Amino acid sequence: MGSSPSGGTTNVARQLIGRVETHARSVQLTELTADVSITARHFFERHGFTVEAEQHPVLDGMPLTNYKMKKKLLDSAVCLSGQLACHTQDQAKTVRDDLPLHLDPR
Repeated sequence: MGSSPSGGTTNVARQLIGRVETHARSVQLTELTADVSITARHFFERHGFTVEAEQHPVLDGMPLTNYKMKKKLLDSAVCLSGQLACHTQDQAKTVRDDLPLHLDPR
């Protein structure tokens, strides 16, 4: 996704990211990720994304800088013993319903 800041299309970008997020939530995704330019970084931060990594791809021999960003949509990802991660509500429900869990009551 891209929009030109000089073109007055910031509202279009807001609407697009809103639609993407609404759809992602409707299909029970727990996070969104994006590779964004230096210019777009602040836009994504204002919409709840955090920087996971600074990246330095090379395009046509020209080094660039961009950012791998993530936004958590649901705080329901389940991780068991560092081995199993559920990324949707359906996966988490399956784990809760079908696997016996032994929780440490500390």
